[in-house]
Amino acid sequence: MKKFAEMTGMIQYLDDNTVAYVGDNVTVIKLKDGKKLEIDTSSMTYDMIMNMFKNLPKSGNYFDSSY
Repeated sequence: MKKFAEMTGMIQYLDDNTVAYVGDNVTVIKLKDGKKLEIDTSSMTYDMIMNMFKNLPKSGNYFDSSY
């Protein structure tokens, strides 16, 4: 199941310490140290979600309020 989720993009490895889990109504960005950021994507289009991943912060700080 994990491999299938990786192949379909539902699990994305953003860097060595950060993994994104993409679901139907929520995307969770989780760091190895246990920090977790949940983004409600129920009202977002596919293009909006893809742009979110394309425009990730260069600093790797997904918990910065500007992101």
